[in-house]
Amino acid sequence: MSIHRILEASQDCTLTARHSKVLIVDNDEHVLMALERVLEDLGYATATAIDQREAFQLLSQDTFDLLVLDDCLSDQDCIEVVTDLRHSELMPPVVVITYNRNPLQSQQTRLRLLGVYTWINKRAHTELAQTVRELLAEPERKARGHANSPPT
Repeated sequence: MSIHRILEASQDCTLTARHSKVLIVDNDEHVLMALERVLEDLGYATATAIDQREAFQLLSQDTFDLLVLDDCLSDQDCIEVVTDLRHSELMPPVVVITYNRNPLQSQQTRLRLLGVYTWINKRAHTELAQTVRELLAEPERKARGHANSPPT
């Protein structure tokens, strides 16, 4: 690959990041700050919420390209939150990543059926960064209107 193509690819990735917004929802403020720092360092615009109520308020006021969701908020678990989001008329196009250390098979099935893309350990910042880059670099998924569906 020529240096020109490498620079173009890098610039495209940065432009995508600068135009993408990520909502991070976690009831631990330290986790929120750490994940926000990781994603902002990659060039993404971020917003944070500490519970479902705050997340729904932000989702009703702005459009986000991705939702990073804690597996267990103080008021609800991720399955309940995603279910409520899917039934909400306020639901913008969102891809959901949940953080669940070892989801049971039944939980994995429910999460997939709800359109959850994947689950990642909260401390796996490199994996989070890679997953976010991959998800937000899929313009054809957005163009097809499948931002809420996991890839097949």
